[in-house]
Amino acid sequence: MKLNFVVVVFSFLMLSCSSREVFEQQEKITRQVLQDNPNVQHDYLSVDEHTLHYVSNGQKQKPALIIIHGTPGDWQQYSRYLFNEDLLSIYRVVVIDRPGWGDSVLGGEQAYADFPLQASIIASLAKVLREQSQNQPVVLMGHSLGSSLAPQIALDFPELIDGLLLFAGTLSPELAQPRWFNYVATLPFAPMIIGDELSRANQEIFALEENVKRMSERFHELAAMTIVVQGMKDELVYPANIDFAEEVFNVQVTTFVRLENEGHLFPMTRPTDVVLWASAVLKQIKQQTSPLK
Repeated sequence: MKLNFVVVVFSFLMLSCSSREVFEQQEKITRQVLQDNPNVQHDYLSVDEHTLHYVSNGQKQKPALIIIHGTPGDWQQYSRYLFNEDLLSIYRVVVIDRPGWGDSVLGGEQAYADFPLQASIIASLAKVLREQSQNQPVVLMGHSLGSSLAPQIALDFPELIDGLLLFAGTLSPELAQPRWFNYVATLPFAPMIIGDELSRANQEIFALEENVKRMSERFHELAAMTIVVQGMKDELVYPANIDFAEEVFNVQVTTFVRLENEGHLFPMTRPTDVVLWASAVLKQIKQQTSPLK
């Protein structure tokens, strides 16, 4: 029995939203970013009793790209984009710690799995960035659970968000249900084995279905220019999520991209493509003439 439990927990760790090898490589990149880029700035935004930590690079008068990580995670996972010259030529790049993660603090006893709350906090940052740039576009780039969250911000605050880059996100309520290893991680002794971060991430996964269900009824309202990208060999997020998105998103403003031989972590392993998608959505925004925006 003990051996079976260890095998199950090991499987959970392997299938969690963190690839240790990839993230260790990213941590090295982060250290290099901080050493070689004095223009990289750490800032904190107070929103009611909450504090949002974000790291940025680039000219304030340019359009803003806000990068939203999944679960677990923090800004360091996407720090490589803070010094990507191609990206910085068109955007001010802003990478956040999602509310409740990293150095971002949720005040009181708020549930960090609450999408509307997280959306309102991140929208406050989008408002600040728009003001600093004299109303230049704001684009959200979300990966994994960050990709699930990003549409909530665009739906609740359409006047602040012009574009969405949704990478490997759960968008279908039916595909958002916890998997067997999520249930294993709720067993009495599991948190002591997998640690606090994975335990909190697991709580977010259990809340995901309800969060996505509420949003899915409004997906047709999305007016922001959107690119949805899904790796078809993803073992963490069901690839069929992109099929669902094609059925319910506004196809007039949405592009769908399937990567046949990619898994879950392509935003970290294919930075050149990420820059191309970010450039494409900004071009679409500038060409957009829809009266909805």
